[in-house]
Amino acid sequence: MNTVIARAENVAHVDREDEVVLALLPSGPIRILQGPAVLVWDELLEGSLRRPDLVKAVLSYFPDHPAEAVDQLGEVVDELVAEGFLRLVPQATVATPEAS
Repeated sequence: MNTVIARAENVAHVDREDEVVLALLPSGPIRILQGPAVLVWDELLEGSLRRPDLVKAVLSYFPDHPAEAVDQLGEVVDELVAEGFLRLVPQATVATPEAS
């Protein structure tokens, strides 16, 4: 799946030591991210990423990750999209790096 993912615009967040607290505005729900889910949120700080690139970036922090980690991380991304904390971005609006 080559879906493009970004942070939703109506989400407030607070970074704490080992977690990120998310809240959908204006009235919730609230979600606390821990572990690799924090890295998903952090990797999307600068904008959108294609789903495979997002998964690869997060898993690069865990060089010895088990094979099932790819699917598990995909499930986390799917949950965050379904809950409204992340959003799918139309491919036409995604900036691609220029060839040098």
